[in-house]
Amino acid sequence: MAGVFYIDGISSETFGVFVRDGGYSGLVSYPTMKAPDQNTWAEYDGVEVDLSEPKFDKREYKLSLVARQSGDIGAFIALLSDGVYHEFDFSDIMLTRCYRMVNVDGYTGNLNSIRTFDLVLSEDDPLVGYETRPNPAFSVEQNDYSIDDVLFSDYGVYILEGSDAEILKQPAVSQNLTVSTKNTNGVIYDGNSVKFQPKDVQLKCAIVADNISDFWSNYRSLFFDLSQPNERVFRFISEEYNCYLKGSECTKFSFVGGKIWCEFTLTICMTSFRNYDETKVLFTFLGKLIKTFSAKSIKLLKK
Repeated sequence: MAGVFYIDGISSETFGVFVRDGGYSGLVSYPTMKAPDQNTWAEYDGVEVDLSEPKFDKREYKLSLVARQSGDIGAFIALLSDGVYHEFDFSDIMLTRCYRMVNVDGYTGNLNSIRTFDLVLSEDDPLVGYETRPNPAFSVEQNDYSIDDVLFSDYGVYILEGSDAEILKQPAVSQNLTVSTKNTNGVIYDGNSVKFQPKDVQLKCAIVADNISDFWSNYRSLFFDLSQPNERVFRFISEEYNCYLKGSECTKFSFVGGKIWCEFTLTICMTSFRNYDETKVLFTFLGKLIKTFSAKSIKLLKK
């Protein structure tokens, strides 16, 4: 039955509890990187970060559940309260993990109806399953985005509408030394140069896979490469930016007839920037990139 999972080998169907439609999305997000040591320098744009040994924080997930009218939620919670850590096996999506219960919230319904609730889980060892890089099982056609000279499309990842505006947005200006005294109007500002702060960019992504095994191969391969030591080089058309992965959020995860549809947002920190004036591309008034019939962006070249 769809939505059935196992806790320490015991079926959730025993308690009349199942994963709600769309309820798996909370389990798919990548781990979030712990904030690396960093330095900022007044004479340089961006930030200098120590990524020689990147570390990732525990992950908390919200698993959306439904209990049939005859279900025993109390016994289900009692099982999770018997010891801290439990093995969860979600066979529908080929995912087995060790979690601990953090909270139960979002409860709706009553004893005479179907009830829904959210189980908040923590995975304290977040890199289980990401120790080695699997080979991507498939690729797609999209050529404007790459990481370390590997196209996102080689991971089977589409970069969705709205990402271009995130990439091209201006970073915030770094504030120079400012002096204000009670005996003078205004302030005295160090006006030698204008420098920019790093910026977080949210890339809207999607993977569409024919089966769950292919999905995990591509999805885990992308994380493995993004999580390696040192900064990554993100390329958008002809522009390059130094960056590192901060985290992700899965916004949609569904499977119908075995086919997987996953939408997720990657948050990367761009640590430094190049001059945007070297290459200009055409956008519509709505901020959508204009492309040729062959899906190439239209560049404006200087004479």
